[in-house]
Amino acid sequence: MLKQNTDPEKPGLGCDPRVGTAARVARPAVLWQTCPARHPVMEAVMFKSILVPIDLADGELAKPAIARAVALAGTHGILRLVNVLPMTPVMLAEYVPADFDAQQRESAEEALAIVAAEVGIAPERISSVVRQGGIYHEILQEAAAIGADLIVMTSHRPAMRTYFLGSNAGHVVRYAQCSVLVVRQ
Repeated sequence: MLKQNTDPEKPGLGCDPRVGTAARVARPAVLWQTCPARHPVMEAVMFKSILVPIDLADGELAKPAIARAVALAGTHGILRLVNVLPMTPVMLAEYVPADFDAQQRESAEEALAIVAAEVGIAPERISSVVRQGGIYHEILQEAAAIGADLIVMTSHRPAMRTYFLGSNAGHVVRYAQCSVLVVRQ
């Protein structure tokens, strides 16, 4: 049971009666919304920044991960959607239009904006980015860039080839510097 701190010599361990505003509690991941003496409501704030990789080629696969990320973000966490475009192979460069990569990026940004709008959380709590390169490498780079607390991603059921070669989700789980939640489809 958490006790209210009324000792002015120990600030930050409860509600400071002189201020009457939100104050951190001595337990991790718990934030008093208001002074507990006035309104004892607590909310668990587990993850402040959640990265959700999206494969736009299979939109249905991303829905469970987005739903789980929204639930884990609560009312204060932010979501970052990321889509990774593969590099155009050099041997195909002469067969595609000169602005092929720009067209791909633009259409991916539009699709991510639609996905973000459909999530149903405040626009200031969700953002999206399109990166280009190796999938798991770019996911890890984006997680580091935003200081993600959690990566939530979906994965297909493992097949025989992924047991030997590994998958993007497997690489992210192995090398991420933050927690990773893989939602099986």
